[in-house]
Amino acid sequence: MKMTRTIHQTTDSEDIKSGGFLLLLSVAVILSFTVVLWRAGWFSQNQRIDNGTVQETVGYWVQVLGRFDQDRQAGLQQQWDRTVQQVTAFETGQPGRLQEILGQSIAHTARMILMEQERLRAAVTDAKTELERFNRERPARWQEKLGGAVLAAYRRAPEGGPSFRAALQRETNRLREMDKRLSRRLSATLAVLTDRQAEFPNAIPGMYGEAIQSAHRSARMFDESHRERTRRILTGLNADLSWQRRPEDYIQMVGVVREILAGFRGVGGFAEYGWPALAGVLVAMGWLGSTIPKSPIVDMPATSGGPVADLSKRKAA
Repeated sequence: MKMTRTIHQTTDSEDIKSGGFLLLLSVAVILSFTVVLWRAGWFSQNQRIDNGTVQETVGYWVQVLGRFDQDRQAGLQQQWDRTVQQVTAFETGQPGRLQEILGQSIAHTARMILMEQERLRAAVTDAKTELERFNRERPARWQEKLGGAVLAAYRRAPEGGPSFRAALQRETNRLREMDKRLSRRLSATLAVLTDRQAEFPNAIPGMYGEAIQSAHRSARMFDESHRERTRRILTGLNADLSWQRRPEDYIQMVGVVREILAGFRGVGGFAEYGWPALAGVLVAMGWLGSTIPKSPIVDMPATSGGPVADLSKRKAA
């Protein structure tokens, strides 16, 4: 029982030490922030500001703003002059730009015309060759088809006689109609291609006219878009160049200078820095109190077979 009581006393002393440390830390924090709040009243008082210092600072700021406005005005004027030069160069080069666009459009149309003429010429040649081959191979092809007609008639009337002749006649008539339709189709294709080839030269002036109109439309759209963009830029530059500082701006500047020279307002920066610091210290105190290790309380009889009994024996020895 004596050993068990000793363990309880050791654990209580550790708790007392931890609590005392936290109490002392709390007292120190409260005293420090009390001093801060007391000093805040001194900071919050209206301090006397020298008018000469205020005038000197305001004069320096006015000079800085004047140099800034001069640099800004010079930069805007340079941008205005550069934009006007670009507009002049753009307007001067408009005829040459239009001629360039027209030349490119006409050259592209000429390439398209040559390609179309070559295509029509090749198509007409192929159509003539196919029709000539069809007419040249017609007898041999007819013999081949006639043999097929005989086989088809025999399958329909294998007994021969009038039925066979009637079936053969129907099959030969069908083959002749197919041959005529194919010949008409080839002839019609050749006629269409030949007419298109003959009419194509008449369409060439219209193609060049459409190319010229398209070039004029493209040049006009490009010029209008460029002029609109330049107009927006010049309007913005004109507004920036005409802007001037108002008397209210200088009055506001004097108020800012007085605030800077007067120092912190209110509670001397406590609202800006004191509350976050106080919250951080309280969080640190809570974390420290929760992480202090505590010894476990051992409450077990001092028997002969337990560890307490062994410890008593070693002390007695």
